[in-house]
Amino acid sequence: MSLGRLLLILCCAAYYLVLQFSYRNLEGVMFTELGLVVRPPSAIIELLALIQALIPACVLPLAIRKPSDVAQYGLYLTVISPLAFVPHHVLDAEPLSIFVFSNYLNAVFCGLIWFCQRDVWRFPSLQLDPQSIVSCLIGVNFALILVVSGTSGFQYDLSMESHYDRRMVAREVVSSGSLQAYSIATLSGAVAPLLVSIGYLWRRPFALASGCLGLITIFAFSGTKTELFTTLFLAGMYALMMIDERRRGIAAMLAAVGLVLASLSQFYFFDRYEISLYFCRRTLFVPALLTSIYWDFFSQNPHVYYSDSFLRWLFQSPYDLPMARTIGATYFGSHEANANANIWASAFGHMGYFGVAFTTLIFGLLLRTIDAVAALGDARLACMITALFAMVWSNGALETSILTNGVGVSIMMIWAVASKVPDGVAATHAALSGSSKSSSIAISGNT
Repeated sequence: MSLGRLLLILCCAAYYLVLQFSYRNLEGVMFTELGLVVRPPSAIIELLALIQALIPACVLPLAIRKPSDVAQYGLYLTVISPLAFVPHHVLDAEPLSIFVFSNYLNAVFCGLIWFCQRDVWRFPSLQLDPQSIVSCLIGVNFALILVVSGTSGFQYDLSMESHYDRRMVAREVVSSGSLQAYSIATLSGAVAPLLVSIGYLWRRPFALASGCLGLITIFAFSGTKTELFTTLFLAGMYALMMIDERRRGIAAMLAAVGLVLASLSQFYFFDRYEISLYFCRRTLFVPALLTSIYWDFFSQNPHVYYSDSFLRWLFQSPYDLPMARTIGATYFGSHEANANANIWASAFGHMGYFGVAFTTLIFGLLLRTIDAVAALGDARLACMITALFAMVWSNGALETSILTNGVGVSIMMIWAVASKVPDGVAATHAALSGSSKSSSIAISGNT
């Protein structure tokens, strides 16, 4: 075992332990009404859960070079590691049955890592002028801003206190399939984040400013906090991309540990928990909670078989409500609770264990496609956008992310923008690559 692999395993262990401590002493205390309850399992169960959480660390890529690597780390942090212990607290099921499901998902995840480590596919380059494409994106961005802001009468309410009210109003005003709905999805999920990433990576201040304005417009209209923090998140990803690629995996794990420790420090020293409320709870614990709930419900009730999605024309849903709202009504007592879960939880709800494996295969093909597109130009750009995709995949179904959350559109735009690295950026990228090749042998011993 190389030193790099050992360090990664130790970082994953540290992350798991601080995550578990935070759950027992913060989230499990402050958010019990949401189902995050503390019911500690036996010592042997806790030990087995720790081992389960560390198994993927033995196969995760040490170097983060391509978008699939970013996706794997993102999903490990938000779904796989927390799922090792959260179900044992929130479910009444037998520990052995919980282990069957969580370790099945663990095995599928390790298979995904292996599949994505194969040689990158060859993809045709469009050979378009990057500056022209960026200019077009800025124009599209402003057109979408006009559509979204015009829906609210060009009123920009940036208050955090009223964001839930704006969210409810947006649901009433914007109907599914409308121009406004597609404008919001394209602006928030594709165009604006891509412009922000281009602004950071390629030193394009106007692209950065226009992308930030697009995200602010979405928050002002719909009150969704994700868009408000996207610029900050992409800044963190930009900092990660500036690190030697062979150290990015360890750096990502340490950053996650630091986030949880910052949340705990705020709670203990200042008696506040905004970091947990806006980041840790929703991003690191809710995906595991919902995965547990989906498995618990659909192990005892009929599966949906995409009858509330793209196969609604073929199957009749066994439920009166869509899957996410069925879960919300059953476990959270409200038909308005839209309990969207991650790609694997949704897949289990649709087709059980087979659905998890099948969705992972499709997911792997999607990641391989993004890797192929990224290999045509500046792969760092695709890595930054894929980090946002990972957050989408940890909170929603795979088919929804492609068709509704902007993943499909983003891949097409990355193909157009990154098919040729702009002059000047290419030299910087080459210098960084050269620096990567001369990095420590100890760290890069085994990827």
